[in-house]
Parts: sequence; structure tokens; C-alpha cells
Amino acid sequence: MTTTTVNCIDCVHFNLRGHPGMARHGYGTCSLEHRTGRYQSAIFDRMCAGFKAADPETTSRRRAWLDEQRAEFLKTIEGNP
Repeated sequence: MTTTTVNCIDCVHFNLRGHPGMARHGYGTCSLEHRTGRYQSAIFDRMCAGFKAADPETTSRRRAWLDEQRAEFLKTIEGNP
């Protein structure tokens, strides 16, 4: 397999639904990882031989959701809930 620099958020193997608390901070699980308690950053550049691109609609929804979570977090720490 060829290894390339990717973001997990763009991969079909990535899932933000496994742990809502971690997902709100931008971490999800990879279906290729079989150990429990392992979370991957959605947007960290990484080298992955198992990457398989998800469809554009899925990646767009993931990015929009993460942007929304980030905005809510910033409102909270700025004192504007």
C-alpha cells in the first residue's frame, strides 16, 4: 500500500460517533484500529497506508459539525454562552 499524508476526517474508516465527548474535541475512532480507547485527531496531518477517501458529502458534514463544536467551545470560554 502507498502511504500518503492525510486527515482522518476525510477517511471512510473514521468515526466521530463512538464517544461524543471526544468527538466534540475533534477526536474519533478508526475502524482499522482494534485496540480500545484509541482516538485519532480528525484534522492532524498523518501518514496512513489504510486511508480510503470518504464521499465529499460525508466529509463536508463532518467538517461543518466540528466547526460548530469549535464555535460553541469558543463562546463558552469567552463567557458568551
